[in-house]
Formats: sequence, C-alpha cells, structure tokens
Amino acid sequence: MRTPQGHVRRRGGSYQIAVPLGRDPITGRYRYAYESAGSAEEAEAKKAELIEQISQGRQPQTKATVSDLLDRWLGVAELELNTRAGYEGYIERVIRPVLGSMKLRELEVRVDILDVLYAELHRCRRLCGGRELVDHRPIGRGRRKENGEPDHDCDERCRPHRCRPLEPASIAQIHSILRRAFNFAVKWRWMKENPARLATVPRNTAEMSDPPTPAEAMWLLEAAEASSPDLAVFVWLVMVTGARGCRSWCGCRGHRAASSARSAASSDRSSRTGMANTRRVPSGRIVSLPAPPMGPD
Repeated sequence: MRTPQGHVRRRGGSYQIAVPLGRDPITGRYRYAYESAGSAEEAEAKKAELIEQISQGRQPQTKATVSDLLDRWLGVAELELNTRAGYEGYIERVIRPVLGSMKLRELEVRVDILDVLYAELHRCRRLCGGRELVDHRPIGRGRRKENGEPDHDCDERCRPHRCRPLEPASIAQIHSILRRAFNFAVKWRWMKENPARLATVPRNTAEMSDPPTPAEAMWLLEAAEASSPDLAVFVWLVMVTGARGCRSWCGCRGHRAASSARSAASSDRSSRTGMANTRRVPSGRIVSLPAPPMGPD
C-alpha cells in the first residue's frame, strides 16, 4: 500500500488534518480521515500519527462513539431473536444513555469508567447518583412528554425514589454486550485493546434453592398425572434432569414431543428390564432418564 501524504489547513482558530484513506469498496466514494489541532506543531504530529496508522492497515476512527459501534455491531452480530431483544433493551435503557456519546478512543484509556458504571448499577439500577427522583407507578408509565413532564398524572402510587440494586446477572449481561461489541471494534481496528477485558464485574452469587422433599415430589407428580398425562411427563423430566423450566419445555417441543417421551417411557416400563432410558439432548450432553413412577395408561 502506498503511503498516504495528507495535508493540514487552517480553519479559523484551529487546524484541520486530512489524510486520504482510498476509495470505499462499496460506495466507490473517496474517503478521508479527519482530525483537528490547536497549533501547527500539534497538527503535524497528529498528521504523522494518522499516516502511520493508515500505513499499518489500522483505519483511524477517531470520531467513532460507543453508540456508533453498537449500531454497527447490532447490524452484523448473529443473535437469536430473544437474545437480540434483550440486548437492545439493555442498550437503550443503560448503555446508550451513559456511554453512547463517548468516543471509543477516550474509553480505550478510561477503563475506570466501566468499573464505576458497574458499581453504580450495583447500588442503584436507575443510576440516580443521589438525586431526588420519583418512582412512577404503574411500572412502564414513567416515560416523558416532549416538554419533559411525565406522560401521566401522578397520584399516591408515584412515590419518592428508593435505590434498588441491579442484579449481578443483569450487570453481567451488560458487560457481555460491551465486551462483544468492543471485540468487533478491535477486529475492525477501531481500538487497540478491549477495555471491557480489564473491567471488574460484581460477583454473581447463586441463590440457595429449596427443592421439594421426596414426598412432596410424589404428591406433585400424582397431581400432574391426574390433570394430564403429558403434564406428568413434563414434570417428571424436570425432576430427573434438574433442568430449568424453559430448557425442559424447549426439549419437549410441545405436546407431540411430550407424548412421544411418554410413549417411550411406557415402552421402557413394559419391558421391565430396569435399565435407564438414555437419550442425547441437543447440546450433546448424555442424560440418563430412569423410568417414571407412573402407572400404565
């Protein structure tokens, strides 16, 4: 690649640096990298830095912000529908209002900002900063009109704000969004390093579960079988695999799959071999399913 030259010109009380980047491969338009400086010496130094970056194949995106990166990343990231909806919610509620206007090059050397953000979210999910706010009720009606006033008439349900911490799992989701987006910025050479890799995320402490006793589990299974045999198979799957409800439901894939599982279990019971019914789940993990303690149809 031929080394670009670039030029410096004075505009008012400052100096503008322009270095050619070549033609855009998609639009065919000629592109330039721009920077500004307060003196001629500073302008020459910045021009030399831009030329070095371009010569090394690193496109200077000096004006790119976190919001620009998120928009570009969401356009190319391969995300499931539900995952994308959840990510966009975190971006619009938390990330864009706080970090959206910040330049990537500035954030690259200010990793402490991410630590402060996570710590403040762990203290108050609304990032009140000690300000006197109002928690509007019902939930979801705290939006504002164009003049900044609430879009509803406040009553006794609208109370003074009380800080509630954001769950560590939600903060970890926000951190995951930033880390993945910054990985793309590094790959696109918008940044040298991923600042999220150095940030500290609050520890996610799992809640202690309170599983039912064997007697309670049998009572629940009998009640489910009395209501619906397919429901009983579903409850049994949750009990013996320890899977969360959403995963169990996805594994069953609705009524027909539940019926198939129930038929397989009935066939296993009729054989009276006492051997476990081993099946492979979509993730590749082997799960041994014992015969359910249910009577024949």
